[in-house]
Amino acid sequence: MNAPGKIVLYFIAVFFLGALLAPPLFWGVEKLRPVAESNGWLRYQVEKNGTREANGICAFLDSDFAKISNRAILLSAVVLLWPLFRTLRIRSPSELGLQKNPHRWRDFAVGWGISVAVMAVLGLILLHLGIYKMKESPPWAALFGIAVTGVCVGLLEEWMFRGAILGSFRRAMSDYTALATVSALFSILHFISPPDMAIQRVGWLSGFELLPHRFENFANPLLVLGGFTTLFCFGWVCGWAAIRTRGLALSIGFHAGMVLGKFGFNRLTKRSKDSRDLLPWLGQDMTVGLVGVGVVLLVGLLLWLWLKKSCRSSKI
Repeated sequence: MNAPGKIVLYFIAVFFLGALLAPPLFWGVEKLRPVAESNGWLRYQVEKNGTREANGICAFLDSDFAKISNRAILLSAVVLLWPLFRTLRIRSPSELGLQKNPHRWRDFAVGWGISVAVMAVLGLILLHLGIYKMKESPPWAALFGIAVTGVCVGLLEEWMFRGAILGSFRRAMSDYTALATVSALFSILHFISPPDMAIQRVGWLSGFELLPHRFENFANPLLVLGGFTTLFCFGWVCGWAAIRTRGLALSIGFHAGMVLGKFGFNRLTKRSKDSRDLLPWLGQDMTVGLVGVGVVLLVGLLLWLWLKKSCRSSKI
């Protein structure tokens, strides 16, 4: 079996193992939640309309089964990376097209700073237009935790997609073909998320019962146009940055900054009650829709201009 076939098999195994791990992980979270609440690690902010949001260092414990299943799949992806590397006979980062980057800290800071700045400008525009409004008591302290989460997510996903997977595909095809393929794969895997649905009783097969619902987003053409395209462009910019710099620092910074911008804005604001769905321009959050596509491409353009100004070498 060639490298692309092994990677496809890897993702099938990831979803299978994730479906198996989701129930015990959910049961473990349920047991830890009272402990976190009693020790003050998990707190709640109650809005005027009665809804509540979790705060604290263990806010991830306040998750339903669908969100827990996402974390189970992510955990499975990490666990199965080692056997994937073994089957692909990858022994060093150089075999993935990566080299030691003497500018890694500067690349990370530039990628993070540009993406956060552009997302902040977009957020101000959405507030000015009245599409969103600030919450009564914005949880500013939550931004630190979101920033740390963004760095962790950026590290994990960039090593997985732009390091292991993109590097493996580049060994079997041209850079542009590999970049397009992995960007589409990245978009599909992020797009097949389960809807907000309540499972009355979680059993050992609940993870498998949830799998078919992950594809429901594809039934909405406007959502596919807005969400899938944004994720594809996002994956393209990350992959291009990795190939251009022969490293992951720039794409990790870009990824982490976009996570902070998106989820930080969501924590500080709420959608106006009188604002309607603006798809294909703007979906359920600021990154879904053609506006999100424009933001990602703008950040990519700014990164390209910065690398061009710094006279960095380029393969594509």
